[in-house]
Amino acid sequence: RVSMATASSQVLIPEINLNDTFDTFALDFSREKKLLECLDYLTAPNPPTIREELCTASYDTITVHWTSDDEFSVVSYELQYTIFTGQAN
Repeated sequence: RVSMATASSQVLIPEINLNDTFDTFALDFSREKKLLECLDYLTAPNPPTIREELCTASYDTITVHWTSDDEFSVVSYELQYTIFTGQAN
């Protein structure tokens, strides 16, 4: 049934010679190039300077003090830490 249905259906295939059609086809990306060149890329801020003389540590609490040259351009910092157990893992 499928073979008979597809054999009798009319499929419209345009008669286009692709070699002739795209001989003079060209894309103009000059506008996009100009827009990309005008973008103002943000540079990464400098890392903060940790003030070791003000840092404290106790059994379950640490306090870290730092200063930043980029304090007005930085919204926040993320502090990550690792507990060193002395083992290889």
